[in-house]
Amino acid sequence: MPTGCVYLPTGSPAGGPEIHCGATANDPTFDGLDLSLGACTPIVFAGRADSMLTISNSHIHNGANCAGPGGAVIRIIGATGGLSLVNDFIDEDYPRATAPIVLVGDGAPAAAPFAMIYSVVLNGAPTPMAGNFAGPMDIEESVFIGSAIASTDSRGERGELCELGCPAHPVIYPSVTYRNNVVVVPATTRLVMSERPPLTLAPAQTKSRFIKDHNIFVINFARGAYSLLASNLEGTITDNNMRIRPGYTGAIVPGATIRGLPGNPDAVVLAVNLDGDVTLSGLGVNGFFTGASAWRETTLAAMVRLSY
Repeated sequence: MPTGCVYLPTGSPAGGPEIHCGATANDPTFDGLDLSLGACTPIVFAGRADSMLTISNSHIHNGANCAGPGGAVIRIIGATGGLSLVNDFIDEDYPRATAPIVLVGDGAPAAAPFAMIYSVVLNGAPTPMAGNFAGPMDIEESVFIGSAIASTDSRGERGELCELGCPAHPVIYPSVTYRNNVVVVPATTRLVMSERPPLTLAPAQTKSRFIKDHNIFVINFARGAYSLLASNLEGTITDNNMRIRPGYTGAIVPGATIRGLPGNPDAVVLAVNLDGDVTLSGLGVNGFFTGASAWRETTLAAMVRLSY
């Protein structure tokens, strides 16, 4: 343990292991830890206000031992001390584990800095890096892969990549930098990377201090988002053969799903011949149809550059 830090086998609020760094800890550094042990081994830093806790080359895994009142994987007490995560592998394990990755200042914004570089967060929660940070923030060269990062608020709340303070404690952030990060989220997500300030501050007070540069969002449609290929289909069905009349809009390709057939089955296109006949995988009700459409399920991730 670094000077001022101690390993407590039963020191956590849940009765499991904990690493505690007290007032005598001066810039404590941990390297190569496996914090997945003991169903999550939290680190509590109650050190000096001018000190920085550094965790590098470590495996951080959320779990039951980090939950409970005041629980977190990394807890900085009393709005003191900064945090630096370097080359860490973090599994937030959401939704099975719901404790925050970082809890700062016991609910009050901490003026100390936060930095994260060359790190990976898997199974991210609605706010992957939770906390009341209000000091300089620098998140670079990192990857965030979310399992349930969602927001229904038009201002971006409950969908922040990293939570910045809260409206009840208005602050002017010294600087916030997101650079060269990759964020992978489900298709249902509304995630923003915005300089939105607390409600009591004007946007101009934070925009000049907010930098977002060369970040990439990957919106993952692998769960079955559909795109329309062709519409206004009409013709006849005979067993698994569909003959389409000319005049429809779009194109029909093998693998497409046909909707709106007699009996309302969804049938998959197996083949399309030169005469316009379509062989289907399902058996519809024989007869005339109109108003059908062709759809294709998107199974590839779509990459979107957020900004340079």
